[in-house]
Amino acid sequence: MENSINNQLQIDKKVRNELKSRSFIFIDPFGNRTTKKYMDHQSINKILRDYKKKYVPKYLQQWVQIGTKNDDIISALNEDELKSTVSEYENGQEFVSYGEISVFIGIHEDRWPRSIVVNMLLMDNIEKMRMRIKQQQQFHDFELRSCFIGSNTKPSITNWDEGMCLKSEETIMSNQLYQNSGVVLAKIIDNKVDSRSSHDFQIFVKTLTGTSFPLYVNSKMDVLTVKELIQDVHGIPCDLQRLIFNRMQLEDDKILSDYDIPDEGTVHFLSRLRGGMYDLTSGRQDFRRLSYNSTNTIQNVLTFKFENMNHTQQLSPSELQNSIVQGKEILSTLYREIQKLSISPDIPDLRNIILPIPNDNEDNIVDDENNDKKYCCIM
Repeated sequence: MENSINNQLQIDKKVRNELKSRSFIFIDPFGNRTTKKYMDHQSINKILRDYKKKYVPKYLQQWVQIGTKNDDIISALNEDELKSTVSEYENGQEFVSYGEISVFIGIHEDRWPRSIVVNMLLMDNIEKMRMRIKQQQQFHDFELRSCFIGSNTKPSITNWDEGMCLKSEETIMSNQLYQNSGVVLAKIIDNKVDSRSSHDFQIFVKTLTGTSFPLYVNSKMDVLTVKELIQDVHGIPCDLQRLIFNRMQLEDDKILSDYDIPDEGTVHFLSRLRGGMYDLTSGRQDFRRLSYNSTNTIQNVLTFKFENMNHTQQLSPSELQNSIVQGKEILSTLYREIQKLSISPDIPDLRNIILPIPNDNEDNIVDDENNDKKYCCIM
């Protein structure tokens, strides 16, 4: 049906007047704004890929992503949003070109820190980077330096010693932080924190099977970091972990000293189970094991029928468009619901079957400089 509409659009431009549409505003890496109109049935993913190909320079293709910006917060589009249609967005929706910088966070120079990601505009200055780091981590101050290291190489204290200081008024662009091997190191300078109140110690994590394993932690380490240490050792995702001490569940944003956990104290570990499973082993849908919303969504898909599909040529462009939008909305709802389900690895990826992202070879643009993701390291 979508091809039928597109063919009619190419033959008769007046067809556009019969179709629902809305305007989007795009902001390129250099801050230039472009307004373009799109039909309600068009794919967001296809629109963004075409925009990036046309408006983002080749040397920035590897670094730049397209997302949204609201109240100075830059957000990436998730898979569900990428696979949606224009009809699901407001007229005048703004999309912005940005890049990711990974920030490695640590308390001691001899320990590899965990990482966060800050979303930055190409023309943002270093002071804006400081602000975005502080939005995620409660640091009062830190010094920033840049250096270049080999691909997939973790920064070290040597890189800090050899790094170039970054000034607040400089930008991501002027420092070429989008380039291959570009690394930013940040050293915490926090005079408001008494270093004597921070100390290293060992805890034991006890599982339901009765086994225990040691972890070396710091009193200023937050609970999420502890979970990430457990994930590094045992491969259990942080969102599936529950840590209990003194009959109290530890909260991710709290630090260990908040709970007065002693040296060689024992923290109990519980593993969450992902909700609902779609059982296909018997060759049928076991709706009893699904939530009400999931069951209702699947039933909507099974009962949905396109009207007059035997005579599509007799349908008007607007009728075709409405059918496409209705079908995609139902599939989008199903896509959102199955993300909550635990699916056997033996089953093909249902998400890509439901709403596949077109494989456009022209979009596989490989930059001559082979740009990689940039890194910040807090030491």
